[in-house]
Amino acid sequence: MLDNSFQLTGLLTIEGIVLEANQTALTFGGLQLEDVVTRPFGETYWWKISQSTQDSLRPAIARAAQGEFIRYEVHLGAGNQIATIDFSIRPLKNEFSGVKMLD
Repeated sequence: MLDNSFQLTGLLTIEGIVLEANQTALTFGGLQLEDVVTRPFGETYWWKISQSTQDSLRPAIARAAQGEFIRYEVHLGAGNQIATIDFSIRPLKNEFSGVKMLD
């Protein structure tokens, strides 16, 4: 399902650990899935361009874990490719409107 999107898309645990990333995101970063799965999202290659961007991810992920929709612009890319991305973290909700915990 994720690979059918032209958007850079992934799935994180509530703690911000990467569970999945689509091929569009992997290709953009020049990455393979094993480069990102089980790693903290802020420590993946996509975010190495800026320490301030990495630092802003931790509280953003924590706010999303509490159920908040997070949106802002970030600058990232692989090699010499830099792009401004309209970035969002959207929590998956369970049937009781709480953030869904994934096993």
